[in-house]
Amino acid sequence: MNPFVRRLACCAALPAVLSARAEEPGFYPAWSTLTPQSMQVQLDRATERGRRLVNGVCRLSPGELRYDEVFGALDCALAEVYNTAWPIIMLNGVRRDAEFAAAWGRAVPRLSLQREMRSHEPLRRIVTAAARRLQAGGALSPMQAYHVQCVLRDFEVNTTKPSAQAHPGEPGIAAVEQELGELTREFARRVSAAKAAWRAELPNAAALAGMPEAWVRARCSEGRPVLSLADVPEVLARCTVQETRRLVWQRRAALCRDGGAEDTTALVSRILELRQRKAELLGFAHYADLVGTRTMLGSGQAAAAFVEAELRRLRPAYEAEVRELLQCASRVQGRAVHWLCPWDVPFYRRLVQEAHAGGIPAAALSPYLELESLRQGMFDFFSELYKIRIAELPAVCPGPGKPCPAGAVEVWAPRVRVFRVTDAATGAHLGSFYWDAYRRADKNPQPQTYLIKVGEPATSLSPHGPHLAVVSLAFPQPQGPQPLPPSSALIVFHEFGHAMHFLLADAAARSQMGAGLAPDFVELPSVLHELWLAHPDCIRRCARLPEDGAPMPPRLVQAMQSLLRESAIDAVQQLSLARLDLAMHSEPQRFTGGDLAAVAAEVMAPAALPLTEAEPCPVFSGVHIMGSYGASYYSYPHGRYLAREVFARLSQPGEGVRAAAVAYRRCLLAPSAGLPPAELFRNFMRCTRKGN
Repeated sequence: MNPFVRRLACCAALPAVLSARAEEPGFYPAWSTLTPQSMQVQLDRATERGRRLVNGVCRLSPGELRYDEVFGALDCALAEVYNTAWPIIMLNGVRRDAEFAAAWGRAVPRLSLQREMRSHEPLRRIVTAAARRLQAGGALSPMQAYHVQCVLRDFEVNTTKPSAQAHPGEPGIAAVEQELGELTREFARRVSAAKAAWRAELPNAAALAGMPEAWVRARCSEGRPVLSLADVPEVLARCTVQETRRLVWQRRAALCRDGGAEDTTALVSRILELRQRKAELLGFAHYADLVGTRTMLGSGQAAAAFVEAELRRLRPAYEAEVRELLQCASRVQGRAVHWLCPWDVPFYRRLVQEAHAGGIPAAALSPYLELESLRQGMFDFFSELYKIRIAELPAVCPGPGKPCPAGAVEVWAPRVRVFRVTDAATGAHLGSFYWDAYRRADKNPQPQTYLIKVGEPATSLSPHGPHLAVVSLAFPQPQGPQPLPPSSALIVFHEFGHAMHFLLADAAARSQMGAGLAPDFVELPSVLHELWLAHPDCIRRCARLPEDGAPMPPRLVQAMQSLLRESAIDAVQQLSLARLDLAMHSEPQRFTGGDLAAVAAEVMAPAALPLTEAEPCPVFSGVHIMGSYGASYYSYPHGRYLAREVFARLSQPGEGVRAAAVAYRRCLLAPSAGLPPAELFRNFMRCTRKGN
């Protein structure tokens, strides 16, 4: 038996630790038991189990400082807390429940085990001594050695530096982190509430001329159409009534900026101030460099250099697309157009895209991209590519206080489905995931994939324990077949890419699987899945009519590839937002002393379209920048940059794709955060070099 497991055998935490290796019992959460009343009890118990493991490490003698006993035990201690907290975080994220959210807000400050570990001086001495001994011994695997480095770096980075100690009366690092956590959660709550409450009522159905008739009927109440925020992109792109486009654009521009209860202006400024203060306390010039310690590029300066280089590279293509856009507007309006109303840009961009697609509109592709048919085709395609099997399990939403029937998996809402992923060669259970595809009145509309449980790492005797994830989407509740535009199909592929990254992880420590991924590396698999959607082999498998399975005709395949082709305008606008994000977190004083929106417009000006009216500042409803992607929003274009290189190897013709796919799973997905991301990337490129 593994010595670490043997040591735990006399510890009360053993049942909880070992339960993760088996699918049953207790692998799938009993969602109905996660109530505001039970939440704190469960979290306190998990934290106490974690503390017992930490205290056990502190009692080790010098001769007992082995990898499992020190670094394995600390990894297990944190997993105790996070495997309990993550399902609660997910549940709070996919539904709006004021009582549950308030209970979670009260519970968060008590989830302090990781902070306690960082400030625990006896533990620091044990960890340092164990690292020195293990590194000198040379018996660690590469992943174990990297895990040791990461633990040491975490202690170093997150320790207040003597030169930056808070003055008497000023809050220290713990108080700063607590307030920062409270404000970022409040920011996310306000944005979610504002998006859910957003409505635009139109005078009559004629105001939606150009939209499909069935689409309009579905949004009419007593003859008057009422739009939700999710409808805005389609209306801006397809509605032929300019006044309607102007109305919905202006209403959307006021989101979280209207001075009401969900206004986030003051929150943004305070979050920036606190992030800067946290960086200073930890010895960094600014927050971008603090975040850089856990990124692939390594610093805010390197990230900014990447963004500027990409902006320069894309400038010629961007300017050509802008000229084409103005020419299209000039043809439609019958006059020379040099400036565009912002609410007209999506409309003219759609016309240009359809012209490139041979005049075929995106609506002509939608019947072949029906959600359920697309999902099944996607599962089949990636099952073959990654050598896995995906099988659905029976799922039941029993409701509060009611038991879940034997043989079924409990879910938190009707229509949530559960799928089990196994290795095609060995039959090992790699993990499972929930598929929550549809909108609900109380559901957060932001598509997101959550990791909610990490399985125990593999030993010499057994494979790793299964992982558990949730794919949360926000499509309308179906009344029948549900055709999607290509842009929505991209979202499905993107989120499933995250799920595969989480579920196929097989690293040496739980902190290396999913949660420890570098921010500017984590988007590679999801963007790679987006690129697959435009590949002919994937289109043939996934794009079919649901009623008879007929594949998409070749002329529509070509149109879809054209519509999915990366736009320089989209790429530059995303890079411009990354530029703003890095500026906010490296020069926060520019943004906190006056009109943040005006300064933001100045920073983004080099990539601004020729508009008659400025676009709204994206920060005030930007849950990524003001949340976990602060100072690392460039991860999206960086992920695309990496994904293009990987995809070129994976999409090569002939049998090469099979070998490349095996290398992709082995070199990039399975190691997860178990090795430096640059090393993972180089390993894959080396394995797939021609001639290997």
